[in-house]
Amino acid sequence: MAKTRRRGTIVERNGIFSIKYSAQGKQIWEGAGPSRRAAERLLTRRLAELDQGRLPARTSIFEAHVLMWRSDCFPATQLKPSTLAAYDSILARHLLPFFGAMPVAAINALTVQRFVSGLVSSPAGLSPKTVSNCVRLLSRLMELAVTWNLASSNPCRKLTLPEPRRKEMDFLRPAEVQALLGSAPVGLPRNLLTVAVGTGLRMGEILALQWGDIDANQGWVLVRRAFSRGQLLTPKTRTSYRRVRVSGSVLAALAQQKTLSRGTFVFTIHGERCLTSEWVRRRILRPALHAAGLRPVRFHALRHSYASAMVNQGANFKFVSQQLGHSSTQITIDRYSHLIDEWHDHSLEALESMLTPSVAPPAVEEVEHDPLGRHRS
Repeated sequence: MAKTRRRGTIVERNGIFSIKYSAQGKQIWEGAGPSRRAAERLLTRRLAELDQGRLPARTSIFEAHVLMWRSDCFPATQLKPSTLAAYDSILARHLLPFFGAMPVAAINALTVQRFVSGLVSSPAGLSPKTVSNCVRLLSRLMELAVTWNLASSNPCRKLTLPEPRRKEMDFLRPAEVQALLGSAPVGLPRNLLTVAVGTGLRMGEILALQWGDIDANQGWVLVRRAFSRGQLLTPKTRTSYRRVRVSGSVLAALAQQKTLSRGTFVFTIHGERCLTSEWVRRRILRPALHAAGLRPVRFHALRHSYASAMVNQGANFKFVSQQLGHSSTQITIDRYSHLIDEWHDHSLEALESMLTPSVAPPAVEEVEHDPLGRHRS
């Protein structure tokens, strides 16, 4: 609902009023809070300042600033549904309860540090990663506030954040992978699990595979789309769009799957309907793990199993990074660094084996030295 007043407009969204007016050829937004009367007074004051030739000193409460960013300046189409849902959750659960009524200009480094301390000491016991995600979104909003002249600086640039807890990746060892595949029923379940462990693709990427993405002659699988929350989307990042080299076993599983699927997509139910991630977890992964006598693991652990096997076989980290679609090789190294020592142990064992003579050394013939430079045996 909007009300136009001369060169300005009052806009109300979700019970929060904002004003919009033009100054120096630019459209300017300011949050006024939950009172229409306060918004009217603010707009009248801003237009009067402009009439007097003065550039208004802008103010905005944080909640109004968020609404402007969320609804007017950052359309949902620019974000993946999963990212948008994560942002909305952080805003509703953490940022708005703490900063919502504060003027944006009043948010400083001390205020943000107190916010971080509160998250760390909360009964919920938020992880360092969750705290970092909250601060990252807050920083994004404050950087925009600086651009809009609502704040003089971004108070999130220098903060003391909790150290992230190093969490080793859970994955299946080669013998466990063999047991998993051996326990999965022949057909769709075994084919899908073979592709998962044999390519390192994410769940959404596997479910979005189409037959046009498979090049059996060259031994490639092209990743160019993914399912996310039921929607078929382009890959999450530029590096997620990639060609993945696959082995003969993966190609054989895909060839077998070709006889079962009549549709465009590789993995389907009854040959036509696309699978969902929950269906795969409930009807394929969990039964196969149980039948193999293995511990419950997430589907994503199959991706880690692929990467771990590659690293333990001494594969080049750059190649593994490209296969996984990581944005940099350093991410791959950091994520699987706990395997490097194990890999080095194998390398040292191989070196030790090379340095150990396999047969007795030949006898050395004794030679008598002649002072004139001649040798006599």
